Amino acid sequence: MCRMIAATGELDLRALGQALRQMAANNNPAHTHERRPLGELFRHEDGWGAAWVENDTLHVRHSIRSCLTDPLVDELGELDTDLIVLHARRASHPRTVCLENTHPFLLEHNGRAWAFCHNGIIHDLSPLRPATGLIPSGTIDSELLFHHVLNYLDSADLEQSLIASLDPVQDYTALHCMLVGPDQILATAKRHPLNGLPEYHALWEGTGPSIHVVSSEPVEGIGCRSWRRLPEPGVVTLHREAFRFAGRA
Repeated sequence: MCRMIAATGELDLRALGQALRQMAANNNPAHTHERRPLGELFRHEDGWGAAWVENDTLHVRHSIRSCLTDPLVDELGELDTDLIVLHARRASHPRTVCLENTHPFLLEHNGRAWAFCHNGIIHDLSPLRPATGLIPSGTIDSELLFHHVLNYLDSADLEQSLIASLDPVQDYTALHCMLVGPDQILATAKRHPLNGLPEYHALWEGTGPSIHVVSSEPVEGIGCRSWRRLPEPGVVTLHREAFRFAGRA
């Protein structure tokens, strides 16, 4: 299980990194959920990653170090981007902690670059049908889900095809995921009504005058004035075009 935050607009990247760390430490003062009473016993320290757009190109960065102590998180502030996704991993099994299993995953499909991250556990992988020619580099359910989503993706209606791709999956805790392209992020919320945790397995949409965010938890200090929980199943698209500032590419 993991913590994620996606944002587009006029971004304070250091503040976003701090927000990720607060969620990963199970110490976010803006949100209480079922795992909070565990405190430091429930940290998300099994690697972290980022996907961002710079010069209209999608980039990723991964580390198997804890985002709570990795100095690379502090270097996010040096990036020049108006669209980013951050992911802090809590592995289901310690033996799966490696760079190949660290989100976000990145690949090119049908001539377009995509990145992807996921929060939740898929117990039954049999319904997943990866797109032809895609071979996972790691060993976890989230990468297989990424390849499965790409098999369904229809450029004519990205949101509905993304929701439809999740319908065959039945045995899971949550299918919260973020699909990142060079000009947008599609954030999808889908929690299993019995297997998921109502407050921990959630996605929240935050908005402010110059920022649009979807996060595993509402967070403070990044410029959002209001938050709402995404319906399940539900999808929201964060468009770069909504925040074209002077001096930005």
